[in-house]
Amino acid sequence: QELVQQNPKDTLEYRVLGKTGPAHMPVFEIGCFINNEQVSCASSSNKKDAENLCAKIAYDKISSKN
Repeated sequence: QELVQQNPKDTLEYRVLGKTGPAHMPVFEIGCFINNEQVSCASSSNKKDAENLCAKIAYDKISSKN
């Protein structure tokens, strides 16, 4: 998030791409979008955990480009 926030024109958004599994044990697929472009996705039984993993994957991708 900090990398994206360095440029005020950039936007960061996490979106639920899918939800699978039974109601008592769902698995959420979350996508990380920067300027409406998906840069990563991750899955977890907890939305926040999936977002955190998604953010780490996005950070690693962005960092490796620089």
